Amino acid sequence: MADNACPLILLTRSAAQSQRFADEMTAALGQRPALSIHPLMTMSVIPVDVDISRYDAVVFTSENGVSAFAELSKEPDAALGVTAYCVGQKTAQAARALGFVARSAEGDVTDLSALILADLPRSARVLHLHGRHQAGDLCATLQAAGQTADHLAIYAQVALAPDAEFTSLFQSDRSIVVPLFSPRSAALFFAALPENRGADLRLVAISAATADAIPAAFQAQVSVAQSPNAGAMIDALARYLR
Repeated sequence: MADNACPLILLTRSAAQSQRFADEMTAALGQRPALSIHPLMTMSVIPVDVDISRYDAVVFTSENGVSAFAELSKEPDAALGVTAYCVGQKTAQAARALGFVARSAEGDVTDLSALILADLPRSARVLHLHGRHQAGDLCATLQAAGQTADHLAIYAQVALAPDAEFTSLFQSDRSIVVPLFSPRSAALFFAALPENRGADLRLVAISAATADAIPAAFQAQVSVAQSPNAGAMIDALARYLR
């Protein structure tokens, strides 16, 4: 099969996240698939004061939140022994590396809120450290259930302009498969997608919330990973490569 007949995996998250996912996919498949990395976003830390000493637990819904906390924290040992509720295993691993006692919901924000509410007395104070663009409102969900909860945006996913090479990818009749890892990444991808294109586009969403952020005109081209994690995304993408 000619190279241009193989589906192309297009990665659009930040350069570091995209490269890591490419490496994970290569390891899982036993060979490197045809892929192209074109970041449409980069993480920017929001310069705010972060004091977790008044809280019984913190909440992270992404690895970006953990990275931003590490950069903003003025106390090198601030995380030691503090409970961190995390949406998934990779976020939990990043939190543990800072010294947090991390618990993973192994799911989505709904699973995370359920874990917190099952674990903590309602009087326990929790702080959700998140990005400027959120999928849902975890803090409001916790507060509605009677939990004492605050939230603070500590990073932003800043849009990057697509380059000429990104645009040219869509001018061929090649099949392009795009994994979308959040509603924000979906929004940025469709803002960058050229109107005139010949490529056959396929989309893999990490969750139902991400799928819902995809425009109606493209819903027939969407599949959703069975679980909201990298392994399930790789499995979903692999189906297009067989």
